Amino acid sequence: ADAQLLRQRMAQRMGHFMQLELLDSQLRTLERPSTDETDVVTLAADQSLDTLVTHVRERMGALSNASATKLQNFF
Repeated sequence: ADAQLLRQRMAQRMGHFMQLELLDSQLRTLERPSTDETDVVTLAADQSLDTLVTHVRERMGALSNASATKLQNFF
C-alpha cells in the first residue's frame, strides 16, 4: 500500500501501539523481497479481503507444490 493509504488506516485505529509518526521511518527501512526470494507472498493492500485470501491460498498452494518438488529432487 502507498503511504497515504497506510496513514489513513493507522489514523482509524484506536489505541494501537504504533504511532502514526513512526510510519515514514518504517517505510524508509522496508526492504522489498529480491527476485531470488521465491517463498515470499506479496499482497496489494488496496485489494478486498476476499481477493487477498484467494491470492494467498493460490500462492501458498504453489509454494507447497514447489517445496514438495524440491524435496523429491533432493532425495
